[in-house]
Amino acid sequence: MNHKDASRVSSNVFDSVIVVGPNLNDRGGITSVINSYRAVFPAFHYLPTNSGHGFVCGAFVLGTTLVRLPFARLFKRRRLLHVHVASGKSFFRKSLIVAWGRILGYKIILHCHSGLIKDYAAARGADSLRPTFDKASTVVALTESWREYYRSTFGCRSVDVINNIVAPAEVKNFPPRRSEGPLHLLFLGKICEAKGIFDLLELMEANASRWRDRVRLVVGGNGETERLQEEIRRLGISDLVDFVGWVDGTRKEELLSAADLMILPSYAEGLPITILEAMAHGIPAIASDVGGIPEMMADGITGTIHAPGDRKAIADAIDFYLCNPGEITRRGKAALDSVVPYYPDRVLKSIEELYNKALS
Repeated sequence: MNHKDASRVSSNVFDSVIVVGPNLNDRGGITSVINSYRAVFPAFHYLPTNSGHGFVCGAFVLGTTLVRLPFARLFKRRRLLHVHVASGKSFFRKSLIVAWGRILGYKIILHCHSGLIKDYAAARGADSLRPTFDKASTVVALTESWREYYRSTFGCRSVDVINNIVAPAEVKNFPPRRSEGPLHLLFLGKICEAKGIFDLLELMEANASRWRDRVRLVVGGNGETERLQEEIRRLGISDLVDFVGWVDGTRKEELLSAADLMILPSYAEGLPITILEAMAHGIPAIASDVGGIPEMMADGITGTIHAPGDRKAIADAIDFYLCNPGEITRRGKAALDSVVPYYPDRVLKSIEELYNKALS
């Protein structure tokens, strides 16, 4: 492609792309990423593949998107599908989009987010997922370790690493807010076993006698919320744990501004947005050594990393920050420096380069 053609592709690249993913009113990490794209893309054309109103509505939305794709290809001159995929039902829906898109002549970027894709591939068999990966012009991974996984497991030849995106925070958490009160831990995420939240509740109960009035855990999220509230009552830790439900916007900013530490004891992750949001606010994290976390955090520098399920290590980390409050500030500042590559201007440039490469 000559220089004139390259300039033409670059100037029109975002208008040539359809972004495909979940309903933008869904609650979750992928939706957060895509809504961040919508805020910064020069042109944003989006088609959802599910609905928040049950199976029938979801099937209708998926069918509508499948019908709209050929018209967008023929009349709108869209040439590239940027498909955001997780595991399970998400992967099945996106496999239909990818197959139909290839028939219609689209170039496909398959952007993989799920930290559970390894379990999904093991349960289904990697060979059953491979045809979808084979149809993609490029696979997008969240970190270098995920890039190697897609190469080795599915034989993907072209895999690019694109960071998740997080906006800079207007207010940074310096100094820490715990000088005259308890250490404030914040958990934001889906309420489920895979996130380790129920381990964390039992840990709070096991240490309640010495952490009362010294440690406070705030939990925000959706999922198994009734089970969570029942466990808080059963364990007798309502004076240590506050459940605030799903939070976003101003309420999330308030919680981040009041937090000393983000805590995420997950058993599986891709590249969690909650830790990026904490880093952007100058908040260190206590998080497990899974998925892309070790590549976004540095143990002892921007937070504390522990083995998944290691409750003693989590308790030791909490005790460390109780005894060394200055480390909250020091590691928070290091986290703030480390999050710069995830800011919108950096990620937008990487995506534009990715689109130009796919369309060339």
